[in-house]
Amino acid sequence: MTKGKQHTRKSVERKIGRPSREWTPEVLDMMEQYTGEATVTDICRYLGISSLHFYRWFKKEENKPFYDAVMRARDRADDDIVGGFYRRAKGYTLELNEQKVDKEGCIHDTTKEVHVQPDAGAALNWLKNRRRDEWSDTKKLELKGDHAELVERLVKQREQGSD
Repeated sequence: MTKGKQHTRKSVERKIGRPSREWTPEVLDMMEQYTGEATVTDICRYLGISSLHFYRWFKKEENKPFYDAVMRARDRADDDIVGGFYRRAKGYTLELNEQKVDKEGCIHDTTKEVHVQPDAGAALNWLKNRRRDEWSDTKKLELKGDHAELVERLVKQREQGSD
């Protein structure tokens, strides 16, 4: 036994973890104003909820408005990327504002335009996705005529032999 005062433990009820966040209609308003990347992590951080709460809300049938709001936020984020990718493919002009200080300490504002050249890789990627029939690297070949069935059978045999 130890010397001194003995400590007795009292039964204390404590909640463990952060308090649960209940679904409220205000969450929809928050989601309509959201302009971030629309990843689950970012949305959770923005709403102040855990990913567990996010997925509970996202999957519940009665929370369909939340699901729809998340999908709209994702669409907005995707649209931003599409717009940027499109500008990159076509090229664009930026207006840069600069402030310069002369020897006397006077500040002079200058504006100049900078043209960003089109990116051929971005344009090609755009066309391969938007106009697959014309720009895809793979082509469909349709065989017609007397020997079409024989050729198709030989192609299948070759494909099965290479597996």
